[in-house]
Amino acid sequence: GEFMSSASASLGRRERNKQDKQERITRAASDLFSRHGVDEVTTQQIADAAEVETLARAVPAEAKRLIADFFPGPLTLVLWRLPSVSLTVTGGGNTIGLRMPDHPVALGILRAFGAPVVCPSANLTGRRAPMSARDVLDDLDGRIDLVLDGGETADRTPSTVLDLTTRPARLLREGKIGRAVLEAYVEIE
Repeated sequence: GEFMSSASASLGRRERNKQDKQERITRAASDLFSRHGVDEVTTQQIADAAEVETLARAVPAEAKRLIADFFPGPLTLVLWRLPSVSLTVTGGGNTIGLRMPDHPVALGILRAFGAPVVCPSANLTGRRAPMSARDVLDDLDGRIDLVLDGGETADRTPSTVLDLTTRPARLLREGKIGRAVLEAYVEIE
């Protein structure tokens, strides 16, 4: 009896902690979108490629091959979200953009946090891609609370965004990974 009570209490605490964490993530995403706006695709940054299966449903074989070859890296894949993924963190849409950054600071933060993080662009839509923390502040000062400076980027070429929710796939933004490279993996309209 006493063991069962302790086990039940422990399980109840874990469920409450999990629910509290999800509520904090949802509140943070709502705050983010109210300050930054909702992009066409809301990206979740992940620390491990295995997380894709916990966020997206019916992950196509082409996505799995792209993930194997380009995660971590400058590729965002748009997939159908699992019902367990809150509409709040997807900006109200049924799709989710997933990217695994190839930067030690970003990966370290994601691993320490232990969950995917909603990450819109570090600039306003239509503005030049930032190369430094100063560039981010110049564009978003007053809209964000904090900038983590992981050093300057090598160039302004953005990540590639590929929508795999349609057949053929749609190239939403050509970036570091070009169309010709992607066409070796999937048909693109």
